[in-house]
Amino acid sequence: EPPTRDPRGAAALAGRLPRRDDVRRAGRAGDGL
Repeated sequence: EPPTRDPRGAAALAGRLPRRDDVRRAGRAGDGL
């Protein structure tokens, strides 16, 4: 299951990864929550 070959899968992973990082940073900083 190569996500790199699937543009949709890669976009979903790329979109989910930064979102999780942003959520973690926002949670640690306490901004937006």
